Amino acid sequence: MRPRPLALSLALCAAFPAAAAAQCGSPGTGGLVPKLTIDGEMWDGQTTFTIEDALPGAGWIWLLDVSPGPLPSPYGSLCVGPTFTVLFNFLGGQVPIGPAGSVSLTFPVPATPATTSVLGVTFHHQVLVADPSGPGGAAASTGAPFTLRGPRVAVASDGTKVDLVDGAAATAPFPISPLASVTGGNADCAFSRDGERLYSRRTAGNANHGVVAWDVSGAAPVPLGEAVAPTPALFGKPRNGLVIANSDAFGYFVDDFWVHEFDADPTSPTFLTVTRSAASSGAGIDLAISNDDQRLFVTDGTNQLLVYDVPTMTETGAVTLSSAQGLLGFVLRYACEVSPNGKWLATIQQGVLVGTPTLDGLAMVNVVSIDPQSPAFLQEVKAIPLPNWGQMQLAFDPKDPSDATIVTLASDSTGQYELQVVDWPAGTVATHPFGVTNGRGNEDGGVGFSPNGSFLYATCRGNDSLHVFDASLNLVASTPLATSGDAWYVQVER
Repeated sequence: MRPRPLALSLALCAAFPAAAAAQCGSPGTGGLVPKLTIDGEMWDGQTTFTIEDALPGAGWIWLLDVSPGPLPSPYGSLCVGPTFTVLFNFLGGQVPIGPAGSVSLTFPVPATPATTSVLGVTFHHQVLVADPSGPGGAAASTGAPFTLRGPRVAVASDGTKVDLVDGAAATAPFPISPLASVTGGNADCAFSRDGERLYSRRTAGNANHGVVAWDVSGAAPVPLGEAVAPTPALFGKPRNGLVIANSDAFGYFVDDFWVHEFDADPTSPTFLTVTRSAASSGAGIDLAISNDDQRLFVTDGTNQLLVYDVPTMTETGAVTLSSAQGLLGFVLRYACEVSPNGKWLATIQQGVLVGTPTLDGLAMVNVVSIDPQSPAFLQEVKAIPLPNWGQMQLAFDPKDPSDATIVTLASDSTGQYELQVVDWPAGTVATHPFGVTNGRGNEDGGVGFSPNGSFLYATCRGNDSLHVFDASLNLVASTPLATSGDAWYVQVER
């Protein structure tokens, strides 16, 4: 007897309650069970669904339910419950399985009332691939549960804790206590690219500094250990930059006159071991890595942006940057950030001028071309003076496809905080005061965008809260932090 049409058979299956089955999924051509995987489950981010080991050129349909299987069907045991919905029907060949037996689809997950209403809900997914070698004329994939969640926001402080906050709720900070070996404050922090690990700089006194790590893939953080610099530090904070390679295989941190590489692969036998170190011509403060993981960029306490070749781990040159400092002044060049398109690098200067009553007007954002195809490669293309002071961290706005918008945070001499929006090609700065004060005068803080840019997260030293702004930079929420000391660096999971 010919098998019934696939969509009709599914509708009939859905009318029956679930029954016990060994496992879900059924083989097709070559005895392969199609594999369904999901990368990214983030609200205000994006999610990629991938089908592998399927019949090339075949059509398929995608099933979704809030309840799990197993559910018996003519196509084998399904991973979804009896109330499933056909999310997509590509049986007509609209999105066929590729020649290699795989296909991927990437979807944005916007921050809307509809997506917010299902935060924390687990959905069960499965695909059925049209395959004459499968039972009933289809091969059923493995299942893929999916729980939508907000991006996590990590806040490092000038104290002894790092806070991990749900970026969607922004109401329930979960403090991560440092390891027992950490005797001083933590500083800059970074998520692994897969979001499963959190790293933070340990910058305690003049001892050998390092990077502490936690597994944050589960309900509670689990300490993993520490990558300890082989060289003793001289200055301590704020020389604390940390970045994870886009490959997720290595991490890098600056420590005075050294740049260190450490193994960031948790499956490696040398995980959290410093693998290479390079002497630096300057005392590094922050660093960033190119999108292809080939170059490191290091800011220091001068007007130099130091450039390193990653394959050889050697310093290859420097970019001279404009400065707002004056006579008897010096520079604290903090933030160092690569644009999403990988073509630009921006850095923030906090200038200090001896004898001035305020520090207004001594800050500056500098933009450098890091596109090897550009005639301006490794040259400063723009320098924009900033009002007030305290700009420690900056962020490119991911909503701007041209990467022309940079946001930072500052305060005036009375301690009133403001966001500063820089249109760097135009050289303009717009200020957005938001009614938060530190009571101490000029101070700094950190900023970071949610993956799609619908929200901005900011901290203000002297006001230990995480402040949440909408896409128009209106303050919409604030949540207290458990940091022991002044909250400053912000990192958002991608």
